[in-house]
Amino acid sequence: MTTSAHHAPDVLNSWLKAVSNHLEYRRVESQARPRPKRNRERERARREARQLFAEYYAELAVSMAS
Repeated sequence: MTTSAHHAPDVLNSWLKAVSNHLEYRRVESQARPRPKRNRERERARREARQLFAEYYAELAVSMAS
């Protein structure tokens, strides 16, 4: 085993610890902020748009198949 290969787990562990610490910090930070209220009208419009696009693509597939 070379020195660099032996050193790799230490580097990996320190990197994983840094990532874990960062994610924990972001989680705590995001919990501290009040969540914005949902815009139900916008969500409804998005649902309707997705439904319309799904219908359009279904009709397009049928017309291309025939």
